[in-house]
Amino acid sequence: MSTLPPVPEGGMGTPPIIPAPAFSLFQRLHFFVRAHIIKGFVTSYFNVVSLLGIHQKQGSPTFIKVYQKGLTNRVFVPKSWKSGDAPLPLYLDIHGGGFTICSPMVDDRFCREFSDNNNFLVVSLDYPKAPAHPYPAPLVALIKAVKDVLADEALPFDEKKVAIGGFSAGANLALAVSQDEALHGKIGGVASFYAPLDFATDTKVKLATRPAHAGPDPLANIGPVFNWGYVPAGTNLKDPQLSPSMRPHQSSHQRFILLAANLIFCAENQRFLPSDWQANEVAKLLPLVPIGRKEA
Repeated sequence: MSTLPPVPEGGMGTPPIIPAPAFSLFQRLHFFVRAHIIKGFVTSYFNVVSLLGIHQKQGSPTFIKVYQKGLTNRVFVPKSWKSGDAPLPLYLDIHGGGFTICSPMVDDRFCREFSDNNNFLVVSLDYPKAPAHPYPAPLVALIKAVKDVLADEALPFDEKKVAIGGFSAGANLALAVSQDEALHGKIGGVASFYAPLDFATDTKVKLATRPAHAGPDPLANIGPVFNWGYVPAGTNLKDPQLSPSMRPHQSSHQRFILLAANLIFCAENQRFLPSDWQANEVAKLLPLVPIGRKEA
């Protein structure tokens, strides 16, 4: 069962609920087959990569931590750090993959280089994947994992210097995790890399807003498959822990770094920002350019 707070069902000033659509049996079978073909291909690829030891050349973790059965978290300690040194800043990484595929291993190179180059302790978190584990299961597991990491006295980190971040679906989850009431005051910053932040707006509507010169969107065909697997029918699409762009701006006391690498994601990330920010606090919405950085 979810440990998340209930979603308000209306009232003065409360956004209306938008339930996730229910698909026909044919559509569900279509999405199911496509999702498992993708999962099978990606799993096979990474099994081969692991067998050949290719990922080890990109940067292996210092050790592995298991807090929940079946979920392996990869811990990266800077190579320059030694026992007795001062505690390190902590960065919690959440990998992407449409909530459906991949594992923490895909971020090994990033985590190793970020740890070594910035003198951070990095913990790359694992979570259960859709469609077998739809929302909010991945979020609930990650919230527990973060709490377990923060309570782990064997890890050499400074509890006053904790940040979380991720890529794509992992960035969505990082922004969702940071909203958990029990973690308020414990996570000082969030780094979001090309996060999907709005499930409430139909994909066709989003695509219609793209400039004519932009060309086909790489997520146009695969996105609906991931959405079906992650979001159960009837789920409130305006739940701010599902669609972080719906989060009240005044609810956060954290620092955010937002980066969008997709024209649709640029628009979604812009809506995440407080409307009263000054123009010079928001960069132009260009792919691979940070669109906002401010202490909220």
